[in-house]
Amino acid sequence: LKPLSNVTWNPPVLHSSCSTLTPSSMNGWYHVVSTNTLMKFMFQASLDTCCCVMALVVTVLVAKRQRWLKEDCKLTQIHGKLCKWKDVKPAKIPCNALNALSCDADVLIEELTESCNKGKFQLVEHCFAQLLKGKAVETVDAHRIILPCVQSGAIARAGNWLQELHAKGFVIRQKTVELVVTSLVKSGKLGLMKQAEDLLEHMMCPNPSVTTLGCQIIFAQCLFVGDTKALQSFLDRCARHGNSCQVHTYNCLLRACAQLREAQQAEHWVEHAAQRGLQPTLPMCHAMVLAWT
Repeated sequence: LKPLSNVTWNPPVLHSSCSTLTPSSMNGWYHVVSTNTLMKFMFQASLDTCCCVMALVVTVLVAKRQRWLKEDCKLTQIHGKLCKWKDVKPAKIPCNALNALSCDADVLIEELTESCNKGKFQLVEHCFAQLLKGKAVETVDAHRIILPCVQSGAIARAGNWLQELHAKGFVIRQKTVELVVTSLVKSGKLGLMKQAEDLLEHMMCPNPSVTTLGCQIIFAQCLFVGDTKALQSFLDRCARHGNSCQVHTYNCLLRACAQLREAQQAEHWVEHAAQRGLQPTLPMCHAMVLAWT
């Protein structure tokens, strides 16, 4: 190919300190140069200069591509807030980056807490579902997830969540169980009381100790209102899960008797445990002493 004779072009001058073309040495020409002008320059320039120009063009394109990716990632991070502003269901918006973002449990818990405070329970359920799909079983405190739900007044949802977290293997502490069971019992609704009993029975295995405070609350409520039938029913349900759970349940019952200073009830249920072939345990004896004091 022969150079174009009717074209005049002043190529950028290289600095003496550099051997290749750089954005600073081009004085901004690459921002406004058209395709035709660039081709005319390529016909007249040397091979080394052509290579430098092509490398620079590739560098600019790559930089633009990286900037686009960063902007896309930034938009993805505010996806949840955009969904709230426009009342769009997040599950219906295809966004691959949202699944990657959901791995950050702290971000999801903050979004969940904020949504609970504002009553946006549709977004709350979405955040909770993402937490269950993540790998935060050993690192996330379940109390951080349950507390905002209880504070928002959605105690039935909190009970369901706690049961799901326990089934997924999240570490559950006694204070979390106590918080949920207390809220369910204080509601005064029979259906929520039944939900508290179901929750404790579900969590009885494999670690009954986590239900200690929750069981005491159930037994104390039954003793306080004199509902012996409900007490006996819950006692029988927990006893079905093995001897260790049965002993644990009687220990909780005796502690509840001691808490209310129901000495006669304590004696009755100790005899009831003996009729089932259970030997008095140290917690039972200690509760008997406290019931009489």
